[in-house]
Amino acid sequence: MVIPVLSRLTGDNIAVRVARMAAFGEGLEAGDLSPHLAYAAAQVAELLRWETGVCPFCGRRLQSRRGYYIHLVRVHSGDIARLVDRVAERGASGRGL
Repeated sequence: MVIPVLSRLTGDNIAVRVARMAAFGEGLEAGDLSPHLAYAAAQVAELLRWETGVCPFCGRRLQSRRGYYIHLVRVHSGDIARLVDRVAERGASGRGL
């Protein structure tokens, strides 16, 4: 099931924003995403939060938050976008949307 999303951000931009949220603890700006997609992005950012310095996707150890952010964006943008989409889809189906 594909949920239409009215958003100013594309999949790659969502992945970049989620990576920034995960690495640096930043939030979303109002109106960037529809409510269910913003919730999903926040959930994924929480899962990917930089604490141990190890990438949860590939296990690579990174030395800094900046390095972690760059790694997520360059290597795992597609993975992040798919994960946000999957979380949004599950959340929407659970709420009957």
